[in-house]
Amino acid sequence: MIRRRIGRLPVRDPLTGRLAGTVTRSDLLRVYLRPSGQIRAEIVTMVLPGIPGADPRRLAVAVRDGVVTISGRTEYRSAALRLVAAAQQAEGVIHIDNQLSYDIDDRYPALPAGF
Repeated sequence: MIRRRIGRLPVRDPLTGRLAGTVTRSDLLRVYLRPSGQIRAEIVTMVLPGIPGADPRRLAVAVRDGVVTISGRTEYRSAALRLVAAAQQAEGVIHIDNQLSYDIDDRYPALPAGF
């Protein structure tokens, strides 16, 4: 953007193709300016408590240069997936290094006993 002297880029809605907004260079650079400690604090205090089956005592969150590493165990596979998706939404997160495991794979409904 700098090389071509572009200050703004249009953002299209992927479904309709219509203009959804614009993004500026400062919008793109802002994610690199948020301190790792702030990102971690947001995930620990705002994201973890909102995910059922994700016990903060069983999880560890580390952040370095926008890369969030989440390790430990959740109760359900779906909780691990929701946790990663929610953490990805925190401002300043560039990538999630998912090192989570889970106790129960709840992708499939339980079969009745004797099936």
